[in-house]
Amino acid sequence: MKPFLSLLTLLLLGGCMMPESRVPTGHTAMKASGPVATLEVHRASPIEFFTGYEARCQILSIDGVEVDSSSQLLPGNHALTVTLNHLGRDYLGDVDLIIPEPKNYELKAQRKGDSFTLSIIDVDANKVIATSTALLDDRMKFLVFVVQK
Repeated sequence: MKPFLSLLTLLLLGGCMMPESRVPTGHTAMKASGPVATLEVHRASPIEFFTGYEARCQILSIDGVEVDSSSQLLPGNHALTVTLNHLGRDYLGDVDLIIPEPKNYELKAQRKGDSFTLSIIDVDANKVIATSTALLDDRMKFLVFVVQK
């Protein structure tokens, strides 16, 4: 039994340490060779949350790699997996995101009726620059955000 546990531990640890060539690119500043964009989840105020349609959003992964609450991205196309929570129920969403230039962005989620809307906000300009809506489902697909300069 001990050799089996040792082998299992070795395999699990070995699987977590991917060679750099296999790590998806474009999601961290450490691997970035140029300017990066930041992406954070919009944090609603209590008034905004309880009086509006605000939904809680959390980014689970970017380009297949687990992330924390904020990330740094190279400009380009990225695949995000997010959880959306409204009134105590969690939903999953797959988001195709295009980052055109290195700026500070926020991802904001709202639920209205039978759909969720995700918005990308240019933080410095305090302006919504793209939105995508998906019908309510356990796993929703949000279309590519076409963000133009």
